[in-house]
Amino acid sequence: MNLDDLEKPSIERKVHNFADMVSLQKAIAEDFPLFLSYACRYHGFKLSRMQGRIAKELQAGHGVILLNCFRGASKSFIIDCYCVWRWHRCLNTKILILSGREEQAKKHSRQIRKIIKLLPAVSYLNDYTKITESGFQFRSASVESDLSLNCAGVFANIEGSRADVVICDDVETKKTSATKDLRKKLIGRLSQVSQILHPAHRFSTDTKKATCAIFIGTYQSEDSEVS
Repeated sequence: MNLDDLEKPSIERKVHNFADMVSLQKAIAEDFPLFLSYACRYHGFKLSRMQGRIAKELQAGHGVILLNCFRGASKSFIIDCYCVWRWHRCLNTKILILSGREEQAKKHSRQIRKIIKLLPAVSYLNDYTKITESGFQFRSASVESDLSLNCAGVFANIEGSRADVVICDDVETKKTSATKDLRKKLIGRLSQVSQILHPAHRFSTDTKKATCAIFIGTYQSEDSEVS
């Protein structure tokens, strides 16, 4: 099923009745829109046309993605599903989520664990050696200093961190951009994202390992710092 199917309101994007769990796992590993549709079904709603477009772009392997949508577009849910999908494809993937509010960043960690626990096809991931409020480490992942997932406020100390995926979620808020000095500080932090991305995977042609920076949120003004 391709993007054209998502554009037909009369057609619901369905997860096929696969012969066995292994077949389903292989299918969703190669198709993020299908995985997102699968996750949506287990959460009690259908994948919308717009969400299907977003999923298609996330799967495309862009090095930098700027995702700006109105409130209520389920951006955070889509991004959390994307994280789970990346681990399903490569368990050693390291992900860093930065948010304008530390509590919002921690919410991603909780939501991601709920998604993993809820979906049968990825429930095998529900095995950790370490869980904190702000992240976790999978038991079967490679042993490195960086967690499988680390969530923090945008101005938190992340010196020395390395990640394959860096997600900046609503980093521009009144508290992080209300003054000229804060905006300058925010720009400086966002400019460091490229330094955090794992250098060994930055130009990888293997989409399972390729790095990417994702900026999501809603514009605060026409002079938004993340535009």
